[in-house]
Amino acid sequence: AKSGKLYVRFTIVEGPQVKVERLEIDGARAISGATLRKGLELRPGRPFTPAGLAADKVRIVRTYAGAGHPYATVRSLESFDEDTGTKVDVQLTVDEGKRVRFGPVFMRGNFLTRPFVINNALTFKSGDRFDIRKLEQSEKNLRGLGIFNSVRIQLLDVKSRADTVSVLVRVEERYDDYGTIGLGVGGSTDNLVFGSLSYAWRNVAGIGLSQLDIGMAGPGA
Repeated sequence: AKSGKLYVRFTIVEGPQVKVERLEIDGARAISGATLRKGLELRPGRPFTPAGLAADKVRIVRTYAGAGHPYATVRSLESFDEDTGTKVDVQLTVDEGKRVRFGPVFMRGNFLTRPFVINNALTFKSGDRFDIRKLEQSEKNLRGLGIFNSVRIQLLDVKSRADTVSVLVRVEERYDDYGTIGLGVGGSTDNLVFGSLSYAWRNVAGIGLSQLDIGMAGPGA
C-alpha cells in the first residue's frame, strides 16, 4: 500500500477437537493410580493436548521423586479413534525404579560458615528416604539465612542409579556483609533522654547470626 503499511491475514483451520476417552496408568505399585491421577490435566472428557500430556508425565515423575523413587520414568501411548478422530485413549506406563535413600552429605564453599549451620537448615539427613521436596526446601532454608550469595544442592550418584545418593551442598559465602548499625532514641518521665545502639553481623564466627547491643542513657539513668 502507498501508506507503507502491510496487513497480514492468517487463516486458521481448527479441525475437530480431540478429547480423552480413557486414561490408564500401568506399572504403579508403590503409589496408587488414584493418587497419581490427582492433579493431572488429562482426564476423560477433557481436551487432549501434547503439552498437557508432557506436563502430566512430569507430574507423575515428580510424585515418585517425592516418595523415594528418583529414577522413575513414564512412557505414553495414544490411540486415536479412527472413525471420528475426536477421541483418544491414553495409556501411561510407569517404571518406578528402585527405592532410594539419602547418603552422606558433603559441603563445599563454607570457608567461614560452620557445618552445623548448614546442617540445621537441611530438612533431611543421611539414611532418610529420598524426597525431592526436602531438597527444594533445604535450598530455600539456606538462602533464607542471608549469609550466602548462592546455594546449590547436587546429587552425586544418580547417573549410576545407586541405592543411596550422596548430596553435595555447594555455597558461596557473602563477603560484602559489613554488618548493620541500629540507633534508637527516646524519652520518659524519669529519664529525659535514653537510647540504644546495636551492631549486627549476620555470620560472626561462622554461626549464622550474632548481635551486639550497647545501651546508652541520659540524665536520670
